[in-house]
Amino acid sequence: MALTGIQIFKLLPKTNCKKCGFPTCLAFAMKLAQGGVELSACPDVSEEAKNTLGAAKTSCSGMTRNLLIPVPLRSI
Repeated sequence: MALTGIQIFKLLPKTNCKKCGFPTCLAFAMKLAQGGVELSACPDVSEEAKNTLGAAKTSCSGMTRNLLIPVPLRSI
């Protein structure tokens, strides 16, 4: 099952060093949860976090998401 941004944040070093390109570790974790960035962007992540996050990613790799996008109705 995919981890949430908060679950990912708890595994990060919480240094807010900005080396990943994000202003905080929480912002990085949220983007990582969305699949918008790779864990390798964090140079200070521990091996334990890499293993945990790698296992979570592997367990969800076969899953897909269906997104419903609301479209406003127009009068004709």
